[in-house]
Amino acid sequence: MKALIEFEKYQKMLIKHGYDISNKEELIDLLQDEQLSAVLYASKGFIKSIGKFIVEPNKDNIISAVIEMRKDLWRLKGKLEANDIYEEGK
Repeated sequence: MKALIEFEKYQKMLIKHGYDISNKEELIDLLQDEQLSAVLYASKGFIKSIGKFIVEPNKDNIISAVIEMRKDLWRLKGKLEANDIYEEGK
């Protein structure tokens, strides 16, 4: 997902992991496909947060999506905020 924010930095890593992605638009298509697949197993919170990240890729939106994934995977009740993960401005 970080590749959507910094595509050039992560493009080689995507290829290394088997993704034949040559531009940001192809990455967006892949993430939209993953969002659709997530409908089968993920919570509404995750589906909405990944959609928001795809439309507006930034640090806050990726962290919101990751927090929603964490909730789904571990069924955690505790509240984790973006500022618990990174300091503002870093």
